[in-house]
Amino acid sequence: MTNYVPSALTPPLRIMNKRESSDASVKYVLGLVDGNVIECVYMPCAKYSSICVSSQVGCALGCTFCATGYGGFVRNLTADEISGQILAVYDDCMPTDDICEIVFKGMGEPLLNLKAVTEVVDNLSLGDKETLFSLSTVGPLAGLDRLITANRQITLQLSLHSAVDEKRWELIPSSDGISTSAVIDKVCEYGEKSSLPPHINYVLLKGVNDSEQDAEKLIELLRGKSVFLKLSRFNKVLEAPFEPSSEDTMEAFQRKCIEGGLTVHRFQSLASDVDGGCGQLRARVLVRTATGLTVLS
Repeated sequence: MTNYVPSALTPPLRIMNKRESSDASVKYVLGLVDGNVIECVYMPCAKYSSICVSSQVGCALGCTFCATGYGGFVRNLTADEISGQILAVYDDCMPTDDICEIVFKGMGEPLLNLKAVTEVVDNLSLGDKETLFSLSTVGPLAGLDRLITANRQITLQLSLHSAVDEKRWELIPSSDGISTSAVIDKVCEYGEKSSLPPHINYVLLKGVNDSEQDAEKLIELLRGKSVFLKLSRFNKVLEAPFEPSSEDTMEAFQRKCIEGGLTVHRFQSLASDVDGGCGQLRARVLVRTATGLTVLS
């Protein structure tokens, strides 16, 4: 079984664009050998560094708040192309942390490319660093079943964004017809089998999912479940008809959820000043032509 060793067996991907944020995170646009372009983000944190990687070129799920969804789907990434993102960051930033978290939360739905994702999890070697893995998904039920069967130590993050079925179906069209309770039950099944409590990601959108009634529905859905609720601010997407909730609204929503018995964390959205949201920087360095996507310098 081959290990992915930085700058050795798997070559780093080519850095085509790089932006450094005021919060010390770094957003990368990386080039593939076939001319396609993807993104990843380096996020230094207090206890360890994180690298957010893409699992697909584009995404077919069309989430209405995500820049990647507006660009459509091209193809799955190979395990080498996923690992090449990590190696590009290591060659450029040279993180010194003893622990590194690899987060499959960039472009694409990782459960729709689970074979390549698990190959990276099984084979990635970063020398003497402890490596943690987490995966963010909108929760396709068949994909969650495959993840349960795969039996890997990967912390699961569910992109929920509403506990109201109809609202979630509008935000995440691929979930249409699938009840939020069915998704949560499957996510909790994975958490029990892996002994890794899932994270429930909830981006607050002004006037859409940030009301007191939305919080009550969320409490009703998650109360008594062994999960962490992560609330985050929306990174504005040019194509999306949404605005971030105000700080006062976010604080009130968080307070309501805590009072309702949920374990809540406020997730700091990093790299927001350098197009840190999924697909944002890639969209800025690409222009559509009659023959496809052309890279801008």
